[in-house]
Amino acid sequence: MGYLLYDSSAQQRVRRIRKYQTYGFQIKQIALLLGASDEVLQLELEKRLSELRSQSRCMEKTISEIEAEIDQYKKKKEN
Repeated sequence: MGYLLYDSSAQQRVRRIRKYQTYGFQIKQIALLLGASDEVLQLELEKRLSELRSQSRCMEKTISEIEAEIDQYKKKKEN
């Protein structure tokens, strides 16, 4: 069984693709990002960061609500 050998350019491209996947970009978006100018890339990354921060705030709110509900059950159990 053979191995595929990639030049450093291809390896760098694969690393960028994987990095963008971890950021939550879809494959179609990644394809566009790979060919984008630095300005467009920066704007898209800023947009994604804003989306992630918004999601994080929502998750924090949900976590707080769940913790409050757990506390209610604990207090109920104590009585």
